[in-house]
Amino acid sequence: MKALYATLITVLSIALCVGIPSAQYWFQSGAVGTYNSSQNSGAAVTIETVYQNTSVGSFGFWVGETLSNGAFVQVGYEVENQSGYYPTDCNLNGCNGSVYISAGIPTWFWEYFPSNYNGSSFLGGIGPNDSAGQNGSFNTYSMNSSGDVWSFYFNGQKIGSANMGTANSGANPPSALGELAEVYDNSQYMNPVEFKNLKYFDNGEFIQVPVAYSTISYGKGSDTLLPNLYGVEEVGSYTNVFRVGSGIPLNNQSRLWSIGYRLAIISDYGNISSNNNYSGSAIAYISAPKYVYINNTVREMFVGWSGTGYGSYSGTRNNSSVLMADNITETAHWQKQYYVNVSSEYGVAGGSGWYDNGSTLALSAYPKILSEGIGVREVFTGWNSAAGAINSTSTISVNSPMTINAIWTEQYLVNVTSSRGVVSGNGWYNSGSTAHITLSNYTKYISNNSRISFEKWSNGLSTANFTTVVSGPVLLSASFGTQYLVSFAPRNAHGSSIDASYVEVSGNTLPVDGAFMFPGTYELRYVKYKGINVSVDENFSVTGPSVIPFDAQIYNVSVYARSMLGGRVNASAMLTFENGTVFSGYLGPNGSISFTDVPYGYVGGYLYYNNMKEQVAAGYGSNVTVTFIDPVTFTITLGVIIVAIAISVHTYRSRKLRR
Repeated sequence: MKALYATLITVLSIALCVGIPSAQYWFQSGAVGTYNSSQNSGAAVTIETVYQNTSVGSFGFWVGETLSNGAFVQVGYEVENQSGYYPTDCNLNGCNGSVYISAGIPTWFWEYFPSNYNGSSFLGGIGPNDSAGQNGSFNTYSMNSSGDVWSFYFNGQKIGSANMGTANSGANPPSALGELAEVYDNSQYMNPVEFKNLKYFDNGEFIQVPVAYSTISYGKGSDTLLPNLYGVEEVGSYTNVFRVGSGIPLNNQSRLWSIGYRLAIISDYGNISSNNNYSGSAIAYISAPKYVYINNTVREMFVGWSGTGYGSYSGTRNNSSVLMADNITETAHWQKQYYVNVSSEYGVAGGSGWYDNGSTLALSAYPKILSEGIGVREVFTGWNSAAGAINSTSTISVNSPMTINAIWTEQYLVNVTSSRGVVSGNGWYNSGSTAHITLSNYTKYISNNSRISFEKWSNGLSTANFTTVVSGPVLLSASFGTQYLVSFAPRNAHGSSIDASYVEVSGNTLPVDGAFMFPGTYELRYVKYKGINVSVDENFSVTGPSVIPFDAQIYNVSVYARSMLGGRVNASAMLTFENGTVFSGYLGPNGSISFTDVPYGYVGGYLYYNNMKEQVAAGYGSNVTVTFIDPVTFTITLGVIIVAIAISVHTYRSRKLRR
C-alpha cells in the first residue's frame, strides 16, 4: 500500500523537546479502502477512546486521506507521553494559541498538509484536555469538503476548517489508522483500539466503505529497519469493525471486509422481479422492456423506476445502472394502455393508436361531407362502438380497448325547379326519408276561361304538390301549358237536361259547371247523379273553351197495374231504385205511376192487391205492366170460355149435318 503521511503526533512530540533521542519511526496499522471509495469529498470513522500511556512518542488514532492535488487531511484523537502545553489553531502564518494536555488522556485533533508542503510545522488544531470522551466510549470523527474548503468534526460538531485547494480525493480512498509516532524502537505496548463504520462522503451523504484491506506500514519519513509489530484484525464477524494494537496478527494487505448489498427489483410486469446480492460499490444494471403486451389490445407501458437506498435510480429510463453502496429497491412503474381502432368507410378517420387508461381520445373524420356523384353524398354524422353510440362527440375517455366506426348517412339531393311559382321542399335528404314538395302561385289567368298553369313535372307526375320517399336523387323541372275552361251539359236518355254534380274525366273528378283543362282528348267515364255514378264512356277533345254535352243512361220509367180483364188496379207499391231510395204508396185510380230521370231506369220491388203480390223489375228505359189475376174472376172467365167453346162445337156439327 502507498505510504501515508505522518501524523501531527510527530510535530507535537518534537515541539516538546524534553530530552528524547532523535526518533526515526512512525508505526501505522489499520484499514484502507479501495478504488470503490475513491473520488470522494470526505471521510468518517467511529473510534473507541482508550486511555493508555507511552514512555516515548505518542499514540494517534484517526481517519485521513490524500487529496487529488497531493494534500493530506486527517482528524482523530491523540495520546501524549508527557503533560504540557501544546500549540493549537495553527496555519502557515503561525499558531494562535496553546492548550494543556495531560499525558495518557486522549484529546481530539485535526491536521492538514497543503499540496507540496515540505515543512515541519504543525498545521491544524487540538482540542481541550480530555476532549476525546470517556475511557471506553465511541466517538465519530469526520471531515468533508464544501468547494475547496474542508471542515473537520467531532461527533458532528465542527472543530476546524482549511482551504485545501481541491474538493475531492481523486483516486485516493480513505484510511483509518492507529499510530505510534516518533519512537526509536518498537517496544512500546499499544492497547488495542476498536474502529468501526469507516465511511466516505459522496453526494451529500456518508457511505460505508464497501471494501477495505489491512495495512501495516510506516508513516512518511519513517525509518523502516525495525518491523512494525502493531497488527490489525476484524472484530468477530462484524463488517466494517476492526481493531489495531499490540498482540494482534500482522496480516498485512489482507481483505478485512467486503460489504454485500441486496438489489431488489419489484415489477408487476415484464418478468423482471428479482432479489440479488452484489458486492459493495459494484455497478448493477437494471432493465425493463418498454412495453409488455397482455394481448393485442392491452399492454403495459414502462413509465419509470423509483428507487430507495443510496446509489439507487429514480427516473424514466428503462435501462439504467445503480451503485451498490446500500441495499437498494427499484420498483418499476407501468401505465396500462388500450388500443383504439378508429375506422371509416369513407374519407379518413383519425384517432387510432395506444392510449393510457383514463386518457382522452380526440376523434376526427375528414371530410365531413363526401360527394359520390350528382345528387348523392355521404355525410359524417357521428361515431359508434361496440359499447354503444358515441354520437357526434369528438372526445371520449379511454378505459378499455375500443373499435370505433365513423357513422355516415347517405343523402340524396331533391332539386325541383320551376319557371313559375314558388317551390319549397328542396334540399338534401337522408335515404329513406320523406320529402314534401309544394309548388304555389304558379297559375296566371289570360281570361275568364283560359289560363297558364302547371302541367306536369319532368318525370310525368301531374300533381303540383307531392310527397315522395327519397331513395335516390330527385331532379325535376316543372312544365306549364294553357288550360281552357270546360263545362259539361249532361242529359238523360230522352234528351232532357239533368242536374248532375260532377263528372269523372280520364281518372279525374271535375265539377259539371266547369274546370280548366289542357288541350287534348279525354274520356268521359261517368256522371254523378242522384248519389251514384252513371256510366257514360264517351271521348271528347279540348281545343279551347267549350261546353261538352252528353247523354247518360238516365230514363223515365212508368209502372202499370191491371186486372186479368184489363181493368186498372189501384195497387200499393214498395219500390227501390239504384241509388237505394224507396217509394212506398198507391198507384192511384189510374193504376199507374211514373218516375222521371231514373239512373239506369232501374226500378225493382213489388205491387200488392187483394192479398196478391206481383214483382216489378224495370231497367234501361223499359216500362212495367203488372197484371193481377184473382180466383173468382179467373173461374167466371174460365166458365164463359168453356161455354163459348161448347156452343161453337155444337154450331159446327149442326152445319155439317145439314149438308
